[in-house]
Order: sequence, then structure tokens, then C-alpha cells
Amino acid sequence: MVKGTQPGTLENFTQMMKHSSRSSYKELQRTARNMSAVEKVGGANVVSKYDDLYTYKYNGYDNPGPLNEVRGQPNKNFYGGRYDMEVLKETKVYYRGGDSTSPLGQWFTETPPSSVANVRINSAVKPQWLDKNGALTGTSTIDTVYKIEIPAGTTIYKGPVGNQGGVYQGGLNNNQVFIQEPWLLDKVNILGKQPLK
Repeated sequence: MVKGTQPGTLENFTQMMKHSSRSSYKELQRTARNMSAVEKVGGANVVSKYDDLYTYKYNGYDNPGPLNEVRGQPNKNFYGGRYDMEVLKETKVYYRGGDSTSPLGQWFTETPPSSVANVRINSAVKPQWLDKNGALTGTSTIDTVYKIEIPAGTTIYKGPVGNQGGVYQGGLNNNQVFIQEPWLLDKVNILGKQPLK
């Protein structure tokens, strides 16, 4: 921030650009993002309390991205619709909590869960899924953690876990990875599995 200016303002951004040799690139980026998060509501400027909203390429506010076009709109399962898209440059290992007969699903984490409760709370996985009318649309049994190798060239979507209500919290500090229909990919390897309690 430039002394004598308000952070996240056009004045601050302009001054920082003039003195960019004294300002860090990260600070310039943050100020530009914060300026984007300002919205006019009833004649007043309203700034999002989440300054990370624009650190992701896609978000539920003004750029839902490609996952908005996928069946079920998986972008809505990221916190505030925040996520990035990446094509893996090399194979990568991910983890998935699920049932003992189905190693592949579309949601993964980068670290193995420690318990069923960990999956339910931090990854926001409900035991039953209901539609807006209260009709059962699916269930999620969790008794196993899988270690899965995903091949280079795979498109992944990564961001914070969206809250599903109740104890199924997720949150900005818990990341998840969405891989669309990984069972159709060549060279996906199930490296191991173990029971979860």
C-alpha cells in the first residue's frame, strides 16, 4: 500500500503503479483483486469480506467457469464457487473416502483423511443427499480411503470445500479436487486402500 492512500482503491492502485519498483507484485495483484470486489449497492461501495475471492480464476459471484456447464453444476460444491482449473503436467496421487466396493468417484483430496468423521466434516460429505423437495437423490457410504494415481494430461478443478449445512462444514481451509468421470481416463491406478473408522 502507498502511504496516505486507502488499500483496495483506484488511487492506491494508481500510486502503486507509479512506484512499482517499491511495491511488490503480490501487493499490486491483491489491490487489483480488491478493487474488482467492490460493488455499488444503493449508492454505497460494498467490499467482500473475503479478500481471496479473486485469487481463484472462477467464483460463484461473477465467473462460474466451465463446471457451471457440467451436469449437477459441481462448481456449487466449492466454497463460494471458488476454484481453479489445471492440466496435470505429471502423474499425481489423490485420496478419496468412499465405500469398499467403489474406488472411483469425482471428488478427491490431496491428503488422506484420518477418519470417517474427517471426511464428513472437512470434505462436507453427507450420508444422504436430498433434493429441494426432500426426495432422496443419493447416499454416500464412507468406510474406506483410496490412494489413486491420476495421469498427466488430466484436467482437474481445485478449490475450497463448500458447506453442505449442519456438521458438513468444509471451509476455506479444506481443499478438494474435482475430476470429471475419472473412470473414463486411461492409466488411472488404484495404488491402495485401507479401512476408515
